[in-house]
Amino acid sequence: MTQSITVEFWNDLICPMCPVGNVKLKQTLEQFSHKDKVEIIYRSFRLRPGVPPHTVKEYLERNHGKGTDVPSILAQVERMGADAGLVYKMAKTLAGDTMEAHRVMQFARSEGVQMQMVERIYKAHFAEEENIFDKDTLVRLAGEVGLDRNAVASMLAGDTFKKEVEADEKAVRQMGISDVPFFLVNGEIAARGIQTPEHFLSISNRAWEAQ
Repeated sequence: MTQSITVEFWNDLICPMCPVGNVKLKQTLEQFSHKDKVEIIYRSFRLRPGVPPHTVKEYLERNHGKGTDVPSILAQVERMGADAGLVYKMAKTLAGDTMEAHRVMQFARSEGVQMQMVERIYKAHFAEEENIFDKDTLVRLAGEVGLDRNAVASMLAGDTFKKEVEADEKAVRQMGISDVPFFLVNGEIAARGIQTPEHFLSISNRAWEAQ
């Protein structure tokens, strides 16, 4: 039997910790001696299901109260991104239900370009001040990673991949997980939050040896 490792990565495309977790995971794979045997599957998790898009300032004030020092919090998040080599411009980002972006992410998996799509959406949202809640924007971004724009637009016009998004969310909640990033290696070894490459490497080796 051919050995392999599957890493399932539950993320929300507006979660600032998730791109950092993605960077750490990829850094791990550069050190893992069996990196060509690893499959990464990005799973859906919406932090704000059913909530219309609103500004990050509104989001923070809803969660922490009026008078919250929003610039300070955003600066801290931007430093976290910079420490991972990422550009974050948080002031104009939006929060809300990311169902449409997750549907595009799921579609991209069916076409074999899921990692590229996820990373393009991350960059658009966090570094380029793009509105990833806008379907036309999502179609354009999908085209940039090689997906057929007409096919993506047609998909977004219906309900395709909504069930897959909801199934991912149900699966992770049944494990008692209520936030992201969350990683599951070979369906057995779990890791919550941002992990160091060293910890990821240890987990990967354990999963490999357990087969």
